[in-house]
Amino acid sequence: MDLIRTAKKALKFSYLHARRLKIQYQVKGNTKIFCIGANKTGTTSLKKAMDELGFVVGAQITAENLVDDWAQRDFRRIIKYCKSAEFFQDAPFSFEFTYIVMDHAFPGSKFILTERDSPEQWYNLSLIHISEPTRPY
Repeated sequence: MDLIRTAKKALKFSYLHARRLKIQYQVKGNTKIFCIGANKTGTTSLKKAMDELGFVVGAQITAENLVDDWAQRDFRRIIKYCKSAEFFQDAPFSFEFTYIVMDHAFPGSKFILTERDSPEQWYNLSLIHISEPTRPY
């Protein structure tokens, strides 16, 4: 029950925060929005909220295929990929250094850091996800 209540609160917060960003986005023009929180911190909930608000959301599988580029610190293809949408989350955007490069490549972009209440909560959710990868959270 607590997990459901927490998820509802996170989704409500994500939706309200995304709604504020949508208003700012309409004013600022071609701003990119990056969720830079680690996996299992509400990134998928935020992605759903952004999609429902009409943002063009980057295809996650495409982004994950750019992890090798990130490992080589070659951000050219990541930057090119970012021209395909308005909102991005998870790998490689949650990795070190990526937000710095994205900030330079897309001046005025917004970065949302999602977190869990505690490291233990994040760890426990990660263990559940690994053991039951098809279970939605």
